Amino acid sequence: MGEGDFSRSRLTDTLSGVFLLILAMYGAYITQATGCQMQQWLTNHMVPRHILIFITIYFAIDFTSGGEDPLRALWESAVIYALFLLYSRSSLPFSVASFTLMCAAYLLGRFIKFYYIRGNNSVVSKLRMAQTVTAVAISALLVVGCALYLAKQREEHASDWSTLHFIFGKTNCDHQSVRGAGGIAQN
Repeated sequence: MGEGDFSRSRLTDTLSGVFLLILAMYGAYITQATGCQMQQWLTNHMVPRHILIFITIYFAIDFTSGGEDPLRALWESAVIYALFLLYSRSSLPFSVASFTLMCAAYLLGRFIKFYYIRGNNSVVSKLRMAQTVTAVAISALLVVGCALYLAKQREEHASDWSTLHFIFGKTNCDHQSVRGAGGIAQN
């Protein structure tokens, strides 16, 4: 296959990485399967959590890349992590809309692969265009959603604003209403 041929769509891989990360986040907390000291450390410190997220992304890319350039895997990890931060720092309507579009983009990627293998290049071309438009829409939703949420949070927390808390989160949300992974909402 030539350089421009479909062997492994970077857009599909990137969206798959973000999608996988979000699904993992909504799964169960991994810390519950570790020792008590590790649980306490991860519960009380946000930066190590983010470091673990980044390492997990890098490992997944490196593991599935088939020996590609480690710097490229590092760059792809950074892009996926940045998209994850934008997603996790967007207001709920923007997060739901972008997640829905990520699902659609992922399915488009699967159809692209399906039709490429069968040699239907006209369908592949149309699906790639649809996937590109979807990716642009996802990016726009994430940037706008994050910007609006940032403005809202800065206004609500003007007296004790912390950009680091906004980026990395806090160990407890101001309006904590969900208990742990799979927890039951409490009021």
